[in-house]
This record gives sequence, structure tokens and C-alpha cells, in this order.
Amino acid sequence: AMRGLDVVPVHVPTDMNERPVFLPIRSGPKKKLTASDNTHVSAIGVLYETPDLALQLDLFHNRHALVPLTFGELGGSAVRHFVMREDEGEWRGRITEARQGLARAQMFQEALHSRINGLSTDFLSRDDPAQRRVIGMDRQKAAAELDRVTKEIAQFKKAIADIEEDARRAGVPPGWLR
Repeated sequence: AMRGLDVVPVHVPTDMNERPVFLPIRSGPKKKLTASDNTHVSAIGVLYETPDLALQLDLFHNRHALVPLTFGELGGSAVRHFVMREDEGEWRGRITEARQGLARAQMFQEALHSRINGLSTDFLSRDDPAQRRVIGMDRQKAAAELDRVTKEIAQFKKAIADIEEDARRAGVPPGWLR
């Protein structure tokens, strides 16, 4: 079951001759479903009787669950499924992380271009074959790294487009992604 921290209220009398009274235990803070709280809960179900005396089950899926409950596991006309909506901070965090990764990769790509250009100039200005061989190998390594970074940039651009599309489908306000 989903629980927060247990709270045991204690009434301490002002008269030191009286004993304290422990009130009933109640659930306290952290009674929520987040990436760090209650990930063992796959869904929360509410079973109730409708006005026409039929039973209805509403399932609220935990998108942070370690073992998610699939929609097909419980079905039928008397079962409704709901998914927790992500909040603004989560959407901003996802898009910011992807954009920062893209910016880092693009900066690194520019640095690699400069390095390759410098190595090419250095290669052409050398007459010694041993020095040219070392510079040529360095230039090949930088070119291979440039290829890897170029692919990484494409992945970040795709991730950003995917996040924007997911947000559009989820009805997220556009301002959350700015």
C-alpha cells in the first residue's frame, strides 16, 4: 500500500503529574508517487458503486513504478485507466537536459573542426615523414571523434523532437518547454 511517513501525534499535558496521550497513527508527508517515493506501487485502484448499483474500478497508473501494471492486465467495461500527468518541472528538466547535451556536443564539434584544421595545416607544413605520420594519425583520431560527435548531435536533436512531440500529445502547455 502507498504510505507516507507515519505520524503519531502526542498530547503532552502541562501538568507533569498527568501522562501523555498518544493519539491514533495517521499518514504524514511523502504520501506521493514520484521517481523516488513509492516506486513499488504500480497503480492505485478505487473500487466504488455507481448510482445504478454497478461496480466500477478506476485505476491510476504510477508512471514511476518499477514494475508497471499494463492496461491489458485489468480490463473490461467496468475498469477505467488513468495515467499520472507529469508536472512542469519534469518537462522542463527533460528538455533542458537534452538541450544542454546538444549545446555541449556542438561546442565539442566546433573544437574538433578547429583541431582538424590546425592538424591539416601542420601536416602540410612538415617535411619530415615521421612527424607527418604522427600528425596524420592525430588528425584521423580527431576525424573519428568528429564522426562520433556528429552522430551524438543527431541523437540529441531527435531526443528534443521526441520530447516536443510527446509534450504535444500529452497536452503540455508550450511554455513548459521554453
